Amino acid sequence: MQSSGGSTAALMAITINGFLMSFLDVLRSLAEQVAIGVGLMIKSVSTPLMLNEFAVSVMEALSTMTIR
Repeated sequence: MQSSGGSTAALMAITINGFLMSFLDVLRSLAEQVAIGVGLMIKSVSTPLMLNEFAVSVMEALSTMTIR
């Protein structure tokens, strides 16, 4: 009579592998969501700074112009 231990071990390995793959997929998804959120936060903070720099450069350019 043959033992069914081999097939049980293979089934267990497949189950564990599937669980680990699902877990890694969830981590990857969360990392992408965090990256998107951080990108949006950085963009929301840097946009006003860039607009301020643009406004300052426009004001400087206007102040150096002479009116004819």
